[in-house]
Amino acid sequence: MIAHHFEGQSFVMEASPKHDHERDGEVYGLPVRVERDEAGRAWGYSSMWKPTPEELALLNAGGAVRVTVVGAQPPIDVGAEAAPLLVSA
Repeated sequence: MIAHHFEGQSFVMEASPKHDHERDGEVYGLPVRVERDEAGRAWGYSSMWKPTPEELALLNAGGAVRVTVVGAQPPIDVGAEAAPLLVSA
């Protein structure tokens, strides 16, 4: 899956300043939208991902989306929505 910049994104999450690229590997920025409740309080973040052609073929053949979280498992929601306007990085 490839994370994309999208219309309505709030900012790009970057690696922690403590992240060691040599030890831990490369980390790329993740474009996110801050999700807010009716009172304007932030309760989560959403990002947009598109499958590669190979992943799309696997999904169309009955495959599934795998979610891997590093560290403890936080509450998450995985879903699909109409294609947002994708923008170049």
